[in-house]
Amino acid sequence: WTQTIPSHTANSDRNPASRPRVGETARGSLPYHPVVHNGRVYLNLMTSIVAYELDIGRPWPDRRVANALFDSGISPVAYVPLGYPFVGAPRGTLSIAGNRLFARMGPAITASANGETAADGNSLSSLVGLDLERQGSMLRGFPIRLTAPDFEACEFEGPPLAWGEYLIAAIVQRDNVGLRRWVAAFDQNSGELVWKSGVLAAGAVAGTERANLISHQILSAAGGRLYY
Repeated sequence: WTQTIPSHTANSDRNPASRPRVGETARGSLPYHPVVHNGRVYLNLMTSIVAYELDIGRPWPDRRVANALFDSGISPVAYVPLGYPFVGAPRGTLSIAGNRLFARMGPAITASANGETAADGNSLSSLVGLDLERQGSMLRGFPIRLTAPDFEACEFEGPPLAWGEYLIAAIVQRDNVGLRRWVAAFDQNSGELVWKSGVLAAGAVAGTERANLISHQILSAAGGRLYY
């Protein structure tokens, strides 16, 4: 079976490393990482999350209508603002733990060159949690957004890692000096902040002096230790 999914270009990417990236071209990046779970295929299409039945490729939960499992309401055209350079490439990833799906949603930009935030001063990005036993309904306490004073001018950088009862997320902050990065833990059952680390990295990313940053950080855990 086949399904058509949107393509993403990297024409405005100012990545200082050699281009194009391995396996990609300026006109065609490889941003999607499907997850197979309990006989279904899940895809984060950046602005929405979709699911298909693994054996026959029909949409889930409704076979008759190809509705998204979750729709952020952001236009695909507005996901990566045109006319302004950026460094990096958007990546559609998600994580599943038990029968819960978690993903970062919101605009692709993780560190804006002009300090853009939501109208209420909170993060533009958010973490969503979907209950797969209830046809993808939103879990209590979600979506999670980053709020002041704990997270001033901050954005989520990638999908959260489910670790016991926690969700661990990578977070970036940008100011006139550069970037600061740390991780924070949220309660899976309420979405409340449990703890946040100190600053794990600080500095600048080459090429972003006058460009937006699109970053994507994947966390891992083993033996009771978290790796970033």
